[in-house]
Amino acid sequence: YMLPFGCAGAHFCVQFYYKRKLWDYVAFCLTAAMAMCWFIAKSFMFLDFEFDPLPMSIKHVCLVLMLVSLSSLLLPGLVAASKRPGLTGGLLALHAGGLCVLELQLHCQFKGIYPPYLVVFTTCLGLYLTQHLHAQGKSTAGSAWLMGCLYASKLGLLLHPAPLAL
Repeated sequence: YMLPFGCAGAHFCVQFYYKRKLWDYVAFCLTAAMAMCWFIAKSFMFLDFEFDPLPMSIKHVCLVLMLVSLSSLLLPGLVAASKRPGLTGGLLALHAGGLCVLELQLHCQFKGIYPPYLVVFTTCLGLYLTQHLHAQGKSTAGSAWLMGCLYASKLGLLLHPAPLAL
């Protein structure tokens, strides 16, 4: 069922590569998101599982995962083609918040499946990229501050791995 979406996504990706139009990249992201949402819905949405740290079911975690994945897909095109740092910064802040929720669930629920060094790595990488994108003028000062706070707050998982560490 998803073959036409993959073909259309490849077409829009090639169009963006040659023309650098933001619309082509957004169309590519939407077709990729359709395939990703179909896969997640068919693979995980039927499971009945509750996470302990925050009262979230696997359906809620899947929705956060889809949101983070869609923002991850949109970010390279916005950075490359868009001249609006507010839009890019807002999407980066949304991505940082979703990543915090996902890491909280994975690190606190399953000991060993998401080790502490990955929390440190994603925190350091997020802080570096936040500073770098702000220095290049790709994000606003407010969104850079918010992203910095969100990424730095993830270190609280290592100091106090409790449900409400963030």
